Amino acid sequence: MSREVFLSNMAIKHGWKIGAEIGIWYGRTFFHLLMNVPDLILYGVDIWKPGDKFIHHKDQEQNKKDVLENAAMFSNRAIVLNMPSVEAAATIANNSLDFVFIDADHSFDAVCADIEAWILKVKSGGYVTGHDWDWDSVRQAVGIMLPEATPGTKGNDFVWVWRKP
Repeated sequence: MSREVFLSNMAIKHGWKIGAEIGIWYGRTFFHLLMNVPDLILYGVDIWKPGDKFIHHKDQEQNKKDVLENAAMFSNRAIVLNMPSVEAAATIANNSLDFVFIDADHSFDAVCADIEAWILKVKSGGYVTGHDWDWDSVRQAVGIMLPEATPGTKGNDFVWVWRKP
């Protein structure tokens, strides 16, 4: 199952109404959630570093342009923040989100910083999730920051999950 299907299933099951995706890239997960969870308000955070290119995808400036154009179709349900993750977290009220999905910079330090910044934004009973449990840096950071997190598996596209008490 792809990460976007896994997350939309969780959103429907748990009644998520507001959340954030950290690291939109070209919008695959972001737009899937908006299309498949009709009442969801979703913040999307990315910096789209100019010049960065990824295999099978346009350059980051084109990704940014496409995401902003497509986000306009969702009116006030898609809120795109073109800024670094930790700065974006500072603009969101604490305990206001049902979930956050972290899939940005995969370095150990960045994953730790993202978890530290965004965990405060998630309501009690909400979820801190992320992608790429199969990356050593992600697995190590999550293991230190959220030792009770459920590891991602190939069956859920390596999405890890932690529920805030």
